[in-house]
Amino acid sequence: MVDRLKNVFLRLFAFPVAVGWLVYSPFAQSCLLGQETGVVTLKVVRDGKTFYGKPLATDGKKLAVVRWDGRLTTFPANEKAAKISVYQKGFQPYSTSELQSRLQKHFGKRYDISTTDHFVVIHPNNGGDGEKYWAQPFEQFYIRLRNYFNAHGFKTKAPEFPMVAIVLRSRSEFDRKLDAEAEYSKNVVGYYSRTTNRITTYDPTRASLKIQHENPDYNWLLSSSTIIHETAHQVAFNCGIHNRFSTVPKWTSEGLAMLCETPGIYNYKNSPGISSRINSARLKSLRRFTNAGKTKGKLLALIEDDRLFETNPEMAYAISWGISFYLNENRQREYMSYLKRDAKRGSFRSHNHLDRVGFFIDHFGKDIAALESQMNIFIGALKP
Repeated sequence: MVDRLKNVFLRLFAFPVAVGWLVYSPFAQSCLLGQETGVVTLKVVRDGKTFYGKPLATDGKKLAVVRWDGRLTTFPANEKAAKISVYQKGFQPYSTSELQSRLQKHFGKRYDISTTDHFVVIHPNNGGDGEKYWAQPFEQFYIRLRNYFNAHGFKTKAPEFPMVAIVLRSRSEFDRKLDAEAEYSKNVVGYYSRTTNRITTYDPTRASLKIQHENPDYNWLLSSSTIIHETAHQVAFNCGIHNRFSTVPKWTSEGLAMLCETPGIYNYKNSPGISSRINSARLKSLRRFTNAGKTKGKLLALIEDDRLFETNPEMAYAISWGISFYLNENRQREYMSYLKRDAKRGSFRSHNHLDRVGFFIDHFGKDIAALESQMNIFIGALKP
C-alpha cells in the first residue's frame, strides 16, 4: 500500500514536517501535490468508515488528508486495516447544500442549519429567521474583514471550502465538545480549530431569538469580541492571509485576530480614526505589564517561539496585540509584506527560533530592542 501511495505523489522532496497538531520526524521524506495537474482524491476506508480527501503530505509513516468538508485527518500510511485507493483525478469539496445536508443528519432535530454564500451555521432551532440572525453576522464579518485587507495591501483569495460555525445550545454542551477536542483552555467561550476548520461556540442567552423579537436591533453575535476574533482566525486561514497547514507564529495569528476585534478593522469604512482600532482591553493589559517593567525583552521571546503563551498568556496576548497594532499603524506596507510572505512559507514545515527571528528581521530590521522601545512609546501615547 505504501508503494501504491508513492505512485500517487508526483513530486517527492525532503523537508522537516511539523505544524501545531502534527509532528513528524525532522529527517522524514515528505511529499506534496504542488500543482493542480497532480491533484487526486483518495478513498480511505478505515475503522469501518469511508471518507474521501485530497492528500497533502506524507513521510511514509503518516498521511495527511483534507476531506471534502475541509477537515484535516492524519493516520498511519501503512496501517494494515486501512484501504487507500485513488478515487478520481482532481478534488472537489462539498457544495454548501451538500455540506448542509450532511451536517443536518449529524446534528439532528435539536439544531437548525442556515447558510450564506460562504458559511454553513449550525444553531439552536428556537424559531425566527435563522439565516438573518445566526448566519448573516458571520458572513458580514467575513466580507468586511476581506474588504479591509484587500483595501490595505493584501489581496485575499476565495475560500476553498464552505466555512462552518457551530453555535451550541448551552455551556454544558460546549464544555463536552471542548473536552473532546482536548486542545483548548477551559475558560474559552469559543474557538476556531485548524484541524476541523470550524468555529465552535454556544448561545450564552439561551433565548437569543426571543430577545431579538423584543429588541430587533440586538444580536449578541454582532457584539461578541469572541465571535469576531474566531471569525478573523477562520477568514485568515481560509482566504490566504495565513497558511492553515503551516506553523504560523502565534504572535502573528493572535495579534491579527485581536486587531480585527475592533470596529476600525471589521467595519473600517464606518469607523475611521485610530481610536476605533484600539483594542482597549489589550491596551490596558499591556500598559500594566510595561509600567511594571515586566515586558523588556519579551518581544524577542515571542518572535523566537510561542512559550510565553504557556507561561504568561495574558502578557503574550498583550504584547502580540501591541506589536501587531504598532506595525499596522506605522509600518503597514512592511506588515502586509510580512503576512504575505509568511502565508507562502511551506506547509508542514518546522520553523526553529533562528528561522523565525531571521524572517522577522528581513521585514522589520535587526534591532528588535529598538523596535520594542518604539512600540512602547507609541502605545504609551495612545488615547483610547
